[in-house]
Amino acid sequence: MKPSDLEEKHPGMVLENPDELTKEQIDNVTAFFLCFLSHPSFKPGRLSFAS
Repeated sequence: MKPSDLEEKHPGMVLENPDELTKEQIDNVTAFFLCFLSHPSFKPGRLSFAS
């Protein structure tokens, strides 16, 4: 998969400079995780965020 393919499927998710997150990219990533966490098949017991 080429970076351009990923850019088309998930605009804003591909970082040219990983050290510089734009507000829009942060919002996109946040929205992505919110969708993932609220998905019906997500089981809170599956993943442990606290180590």
